[in-house]
Amino acid sequence: MNCPNCGSPVKIFRDGWECGWCGDSCWTGVSVDHQPQITGELRICCSVVLPKVWASMKEELGRLVPRHAAALTPSLGHAALHQLSLSAATENRESEAKYLRDLYAFVAAEKELGAADETAARIERGEELYAEECRLSEAHFGSFWQALLDALEEEGRIPWDTDTDGFFSALADFRSWRGGGPFADAASIDLRDALQRAFHSRWEELHPEDLEVYEEDESGSIRKKDPPSA
Repeated sequence: MNCPNCGSPVKIFRDGWECGWCGDSCWTGVSVDHQPQITGELRICCSVVLPKVWASMKEELGRLVPRHAAALTPSLGHAALHQLSLSAATENRESEAKYLRDLYAFVAAEKELGAADETAARIERGEELYAEECRLSEAHFGSFWQALLDALEEEGRIPWDTDTDGFFSALADFRSWRGGGPFADAASIDLRDALQRAFHSRWEELHPEDLEVYEEDESGSIRKKDPPSA
């Protein structure tokens, strides 16, 4: 290091430096052996932004069935509310209060959800909403899901040939609304897979003849079988 005043080489000490030519110096006043240490904790907070998830879900519906999206949007809102109603309350009062504020604001602002006046309050009480219309599992296939399946067929699309990952990911985000989404709630990914699998399973039940055309590969994905060799 050279002196910033005269340019001569300086002597370096543990707690500063001094120029032997002009006498300029700089001292920290604290020995490096006793420098204070600052420690901290980094936390990554994940959250589900309900309006963004809703916008994503509508966009995915429009991509899946563009000609039927407008007609299915009211039921799509009920499907979102159904998943919200299945989210279990947290034990942390402060966090729960924030989640509920977000819920009430979301339901009040998004008119396309088709929510009734008491919808948010019923979700807060833990009531399951729109079960007959929107429940989706291996054992239950609500009327909305049948309508979506019919729309796909009318538009010449087959679930196995259609990318539904984004749609079911958004749907699962509503269930993990209190859990922070897929980056914080491991169950969110399992839920997405279960919902998607239940939807595809119903198609298989209704179209067993297509099982001769499609097959499951080593990764578990469904693809068309290779044509027989001549």
